[in-house]
Amino acid sequence: MCNPPFFSSQAEANAANMRKWTKLEQPEQGQNRNFAGQQHELWCDGGELKFIKQMITESQLFKQQVCWFSSLVSQQKHIAPLQKLLRSVGVMQSEVIAMRQGQKVSRILVWSYLTVAQQTQWLSLDTTPDI
Repeated sequence: MCNPPFFSSQAEANAANMRKWTKLEQPEQGQNRNFAGQQHELWCDGGELKFIKQMITESQLFKQQVCWFSSLVSQQKHIAPLQKLLRSVGVMQSEVIAMRQGQKVSRILVWSYLTVAQQTQWLSLDTTPDI
């Protein structure tokens, strides 16, 4: 499961943090991030959408080696362009799984280049070493 960088810049990450603290009516706390991670884990050029698009494009290189690819998607508005890209690269199956924890809503986007029959065959291969 990929947990992509959600933000496109440090400024965007800081602004999101300030909004969170303001909603909690503690804006003075906004100077301290309420999320952890290194710069490359929190933001990248183009943010979440560009990161996942690149992941989808690169997943084509491994389409016969991986049964399911998956990534968290924090912003609902990113789902439609990601699904469009998935159709254009020829995935056989894709799903969006909604998750809700308290007020936080997120999604898991999953895709496979294999048909159901190919997945069944792929999963039935016994690759467990004899001990």
